[in-house]
Amino acid sequence: MTKSQVVQRKGGRLFGYYPSLPAALASVYPEYPWDASKFVGADKHPRGYWGLVSNQKDFLDRVAQQLDIQQVPLFVI
Repeated sequence: MTKSQVVQRKGGRLFGYYPSLPAALASVYPEYPWDASKFVGADKHPRGYWGLVSNQKDFLDRVAQQLDIQQVPLFVI
């Protein structure tokens, strides 16, 4: 469901409290493991999204699973 669909269904005020539909759902249902990348418009994240290490880790974990990466080599600089 897109933001405009939520607004059309009289849910526009929701975005005054939350930056996105995934953020609202995660707040209301914190026990569910929401994957924001599965939502329409997921390529556009709210400001500060990538600043959270947890979001970076979730993304890299999904990529590793998709690429079947079992172990990350340790590089010493």
